[in-house]
Amino acid sequence: GTSNHTTKLIGDAIDEDEILGQDLGEMGKARLVSFKIHKLMCATYFGEYEVGADLVEGAMDDIVVQFAGLAMLPMAAFYGGFCCYAAASDKTSGRSKSKRQRYLRGGRKCQKMLKGWTQTFNPNYTHNLKLLVAEEERCHGKAEKAIASYRRAVQWANQQGIMHDQALASERLATLLLEVNNAKSNGSAKGGPRCHADGTAGDADASCDGRREMKDSIKLYRLWGANGKVKASEAMKNKLWGS
Repeated sequence: GTSNHTTKLIGDAIDEDEILGQDLGEMGKARLVSFKIHKLMCATYFGEYEVGADLVEGAMDDIVVQFAGLAMLPMAAFYGGFCCYAAASDKTSGRSKSKRQRYLRGGRKCQKMLKGWTQTFNPNYTHNLKLLVAEEERCHGKAEKAIASYRRAVQWANQQGIMHDQALASERLATLLLEVNNAKSNGSAKGGPRCHADGTAGDADASCDGRREMKDSIKLYRLWGANGKVKASEAMKNKLWGS
């Protein structure tokens, strides 16, 4: 089956209406946690950050208990932390200060978990940790530090050949570069800077690094085979930078 909603999981393998509508019992709890991790992944890549952040809030301890020692656990911490930080840094949402603080706490908790596992057991998640560092810095308005951390995450993911996480880091870097550029021009550049199709600047004042990063991100998502994400990213690029 298919779903027109990017974070609603309906198909032969998972049907969230069925899962959420049943009394799952002890054996079904692990299935519920697995469902939540896959939903976190969808929320991460399709920009439904608040959906992911609300899933994580108060649930990470249960996820740790259910998946202790399993490979999916660091993934849960990464996707959960990412959604929490990204939701907290979203300036267009108009969410309350208290809710933003809850998301920040959730992000820090997930980041702390991932840092411990990465340093002790599994260095393969180093690029994910660097991406969470970038997201935390972005939340606190440390744009230059966040840009440097995003670039490190891109580099590490590239070295490990993990193209979907490299694409994600490039995408987030692209949007931050655009925010910084628009802030420097006092937000007067509607639709983003004027750039040529190859990503070079269309005028002397516009930095087009963000557009180039976004194009790189889309290329990687295409190589990954994520056609739905490619379509969504193309729409975002056209909206923010122009076609």
